[in-house]
Amino acid sequence: MHVQCVVARYNEPIEWLKSNHHDVIIYNKGGSIDFSNVVALPNVGREAHTYLYHIINNYDNLSDITMFTQAKVSDHGHTQNLDELLKKFIDNTSNFKFSSRYETYRLGQSRCIDPKFNLYEKDNLIKSHAISPQLVDKIMFGEWFEKNIMDQYPVTLHLFSHAIFAVSKKHILSRPKEFYEKLLVQLSTENAPIEAHFLERSWFYVFNCHI
Repeated sequence: MHVQCVVARYNEPIEWLKSNHHDVIIYNKGGSIDFSNVVALPNVGREAHTYLYHIINNYDNLSDITMFTQAKVSDHGHTQNLDELLKKFIDNTSNFKFSSRYETYRLGQSRCIDPKFNLYEKDNLIKSHAISPQLVDKIMFGEWFEKNIMDQYPVTLHLFSHAIFAVSKKHILSRPKEFYEKLLVQLSTENAPIEAHFLERSWFYVFNCHI
């Protein structure tokens, strides 16, 4: 069973990703790097844009399992060791379903998954994530979710924390390529679109892992 690691990079160090026994592709939105498998992308849409770009451009040639990650995982409590990272998210390739690591929240348990989280977190999104004020609240997360992902916002939300996860080809292909293309359009003009934060909270459902 083939596993590929897809990395969204800006200007983070990539030495820990160099491997002779893992298939790694870096989508680079920053300065040039010395790496064997690099695709340069414009600096738009955060890591969500990178993930969707990979899916769309490899839709007919996806690996059995794809590990999606940001380049600096130490920011999110992970050791920068590729073998350890893959083992964390892919316990058993022969019995792999979608991902071994996700968090579960009930509605009302955390503001980070509230259908109006971007309204409650507006100041933080503007100051810490450089999203322009008019974009932060142009649409509420729950409304966006029901328009783009599922008809009804779930009472219990499963979350791939920090947009680091592994997913099977079967689950990616549960959606047509056009579904991903429509999402990519929303991420292709702004450096820091609010939709990237929406997708960070939605990947479990983007890939129909709830089914």
